[in-house]
Amino acid sequence: MSRERIFVGGFGGSGTRVVQRILQRAGYAVGTVNEFFDWYGMDFVPIFDAWYFQRGRSRGLREFMETNLPEASFSVKVGLLMYCIPELREWFPGCKFVYVFRNPWDQMSNDYHLHARYGGLPVDAPLLEKVKYWCRVSEPAMKSADLCVNLEELVATPHAVVRRILCLAGVEDTPGTYVDIIERPETMGRAQDFYHLISELDEPQQQWLLGLYGVTNG
Repeated sequence: MSRERIFVGGFGGSGTRVVQRILQRAGYAVGTVNEFFDWYGMDFVPIFDAWYFQRGRSRGLREFMETNLPEASFSVKVGLLMYCIPELREWFPGCKFVYVFRNPWDQMSNDYHLHARYGGLPVDAPLLEKVKYWCRVSEPAMKSADLCVNLEELVATPHAVVRRILCLAGVEDTPGTYVDIIERPETMGRAQDFYHLISELDEPQQQWLLGLYGVTNG
């Protein structure tokens, strides 16, 4: 099977690092904003922000990525790329995108502030408002992604989820080789006292989230 060009994205703390480690063990040259290309050192975030806030009119992001990514197979974990999946498909024909997510109540209880930087919310916005933003971003990202990896499912049934990741990556290997990478985060279930707030979401978001999880907790 042929190797792919794979992008891995999602909100901070969703489990993208675990997926990246699986791909790395599978033989992929991997990178993040902290390594591989040292994207932070190369001012990646300002380049991305110029693209995001100009609604794609800036060519800087495309030029930066085309210049710094190899032509051959690779896997790059940059959470912010969940905002530009359609553009990635245009810039890198045939590429794959993996969207990693977890229970949004737990997810949005962390110290990452994408809801403020890109969602126009206060940093200390109520958890319910942050979850609404998570839904607005996650639903289209999941529809556009080639594979969605749910952290709770990865922890509960690692062999099945790893098998899907390897299949997408074009790797024939035994899932059991990778399960030691997967650990249950201590933060899983940390926001369970707020799970009942799903009833206060907008009706479409509520139904989508219930359909996604089937239940209101992780």
